[in-house]
Amino acid sequence: MPKEKINKEQSYAIRYCKSRGESVAFILKKEKRLLRGISASTVYRHARMPLGIQKIDNRVGNHLAGRKRLLDDRDRRAVIKKITGFRRAGIDFTSEELYDEMDLADMDITNFRRYLKRWGYGYLNNRRKGVITQADKVKRLAFARRMKRSFTSVDAQLQYWRSILFIDIVGFQYKRNPFELATTPKAKSWKKKNESLVVTRKGKKEGIKSARFLVGITHGLGITVIDEVPPQMNGHYFAYMIRLNHLEPGLTQHRRVLQDNDKVQNSQVAKKRFAEKNITLVKIPPRSPDVNVIENLFNQIRMELNQQAKSIQKTKETMDEFKERVKRTTSSYSIQKVNNLIDSLPRRMDALVKAKGTRLKY
Repeated sequence: MPKEKINKEQSYAIRYCKSRGESVAFILKKEKRLLRGISASTVYRHARMPLGIQKIDNRVGNHLAGRKRLLDDRDRRAVIKKITGFRRAGIDFTSEELYDEMDLADMDITNFRRYLKRWGYGYLNNRRKGVITQADKVKRLAFARRMKRSFTSVDAQLQYWRSILFIDIVGFQYKRNPFELATTPKAKSWKKKNESLVVTRKGKKEGIKSARFLVGITHGLGITVIDEVPPQMNGHYFAYMIRLNHLEPGLTQHRRVLQDNDKVQNSQVAKKRFAEKNITLVKIPPRSPDVNVIENLFNQIRMELNQQAKSIQKTKETMDEFKERVKRTTSSYSIQKVNNLIDSLPRRMDALVKAKGTRLKY
C-alpha cells in the first residue's frame, strides 16, 4: 500500500483539538473534510505529539525522518581514506583495528561493522591468486581486444577455444583428517567483493602436504589428462611427460595447448619438447586465472572433495586413499561441464574489455 501523506495543517489541527480535550473519534468526525484520506491510526499518532513540535509524520517523505545517522558522508570518506592507506601499505586489518584508528568512541563496534557493510565492504574469504597490477590490467585488456579482433564472429572465436587443450599442474591439500580440513574456516579479510588485495592466501606452502597432478581438459572430450606428478616438479620432468605423449589424448588436429605462466611449464627444455611434437603454445596474460578455465575446474573439484568429507564425516584417510579419491572425483567430472567452461570464454573476453582488464567474477 502507498504511504499516507499528512501535511502540517492537518497535523496541527489534530493536536490542537486534542489539546482542548477532544477525543480522536470526535476529531475524525469534526474535521472530516480536512482529514479525508488519513487513517485513524495516523490521527492517533499525531494526537499524542506535543503541540509545539515542528516536524510531522516521520515515516513519510520528510527529510528529518528516522534516526540520526551515527556516521555521515564525511565520516565515510575518512574511513575509506584510511582503508586505502592500509591497502597501499600492504597491511591487512580487522574491523576492530580500523575502528580504533578512526577513534569512534561514541559508537560501538557492531554499528561500525553495519556501516562497513552498507558501504560495500564484507568479511570475505581471501583470494588464492595474486594482485593484478596496473601493468597486468593493460596486458589483459590488450589480450581480450586482440582475441575479439582476430575473429570475424563469436562462433569463430568459439571454435578456436574449442580446439585447445587446457593443461595445468594442481596440488590438492592433504590432511589425515579430511573432515577437519573441510570444516576449518578459511582466512578472511574486510574487503569489497571482487577486490584484489595485497594480502592473499597465495604464498609458500611449507609444512603442507599436497597430492599433485597434471590435468588437461578439451572441449567434447572432458578430462583427457590426469597424471600424478612429484612434489618437486621441474621442467625436465615435465618435458619427459611431453616426450612420452601424456598430452596426446587431449590434442585436437590443431595441436594447441594453453597453460599458465608457471616457470616449470614454460622452461626452455619443455618448450623444446613442445616444438618437437609440433604443439603450438597459446599464451595468456600473467595473473589471469579467470581466463584459464581449468582453474574453475580445480575450484569445483576442491569443493566436491570437501563436500564428500563433510557428508560422510570422513575423519581418517591415508595419502594413497586421498590420491585415489582425487583421481576418481576428477575423472567423473562431466564432459558437459567442461564444454560449458570452455564455451564461456568469448563472454569472458567481452567482460574483460568492459572491465578494462580488472579481475572478473569467474
